[in-house]
Amino acid sequence: ESCRLMPAVKADAYGHGAALIAKELCALGVNAFCVASAWEGAALRESGIKGEILVLGYTSPHQVHLLTTYDLIQTAVDCAHAHALNEASYYPIKIHIKLDTGMHRLGERSDHIQELASIFACEKLQILGTFSHLCVADSQKMEDILFTKLQISAFFKTIEQLKEQGLNPGKLHLQSSYGVLNYPDLPLNYARFGIAMYGCYSSPEPELSRKLPLRPVLSLH
Repeated sequence: ESCRLMPAVKADAYGHGAALIAKELCALGVNAFCVASAWEGAALRESGIKGEILVLGYTSPHQVHLLTTYDLIQTAVDCAHAHALNEASYYPIKIHIKLDTGMHRLGERSDHIQELASIFACEKLQILGTFSHLCVADSQKMEDILFTKLQISAFFKTIEQLKEQGLNPGKLHLQSSYGVLNYPDLPLNYARFGIAMYGCYSSPEPELSRKLPLRPVLSLH
């Protein structure tokens, strides 16, 4: 009950029109979104979208003015990025910390506790959340299920270690579409629903399709 939707409207809402989709979601009571870049977040603000907008990708310290001007939440993609943002800004920046729990694309490694703790010491960073990404949550192969469970365990272990140091990791989120569909019971604050929200599966899953039949929201006539 405490989990809120944070729909992914990146890449122009997967081609559906980011402003159009975000406005409809706002009308349905959704007030948190995630995008790929600061420019995408700025475009949503220019279209009148309120609420929280999380930038999932890297934003250069030279572009911090976009974050503060448009009231965006920036992902700290690793410790060095967080410190660079802190040094570059004259104003407080809202941050979610990305943990690398096994995908090895973005994020500070989840076992780098002291490096992560140093981010909380940055005076101009306002830590509002911490998250990671379950990279094979769509798979029903046993090795992928075990790997996903290892990712989940690593995430919550890091959160507990930060709390033990008196640090507040803020709002927590792990699940994108398949994380919600296959691992729905995690005690988290946001769910980053993406492709499934648009009525599509990213790969054929007959069992899942029967369990939750989706209808595409876009059609061509």
